[in-house]
Amino acid sequence: MNELTALLAPPDGSSSNVDWLTVEDEWKVRFPEDYVAFVEAYGLATIDEFLTIEVPFGPERAAMAEASQSATDDFREGHPGESLRMVLWGSTIGGVRFCWGVDGDRLDGNSVHVWNFDEWTRHERDFSGFVAALLRGEIDEYKIDALLPPVQVKPEPA
Repeated sequence: MNELTALLAPPDGSSSNVDWLTVEDEWKVRFPEDYVAFVEAYGLATIDEFLTIEVPFGPERAAMAEASQSATDDFREGHPGESLRMVLWGSTIGGVRFCWGVDGDRLDGNSVHVWNFDEWTRHERDFSGFVAALLRGEIDEYKIDALLPPVQVKPEPA
């Protein structure tokens, strides 16, 4: 998380009082620590009006659940016989979706599955490492060249 906060200073006064045990029980997964730390610091956030980091609770929960189901359906359509479930944690304004794969109740927080319109790719990075790499321009296949420092995080209205 340190490399991400070095690129994105948390907004003043932003913090959430989320009962993560209840949230994780509802989602039937344990969310990665770096994602939880990000959400605690930034909340639902849009970075440079391009990359949205979703939150799995509150009014946004239903939209995240629906997007996760859609991602799961798309993933399984392209991977017949695969039982992996997707939990969407972010997306770009252009429609690229970022997810974790869930096998049973085990969420793999050390890799990111990416839907880029017509194919799925998998990156062996945790949440904060992946987002930091996007912001530094190290992952260029998602048309994120516009995300060069300085980046700005705009917390969504509560």
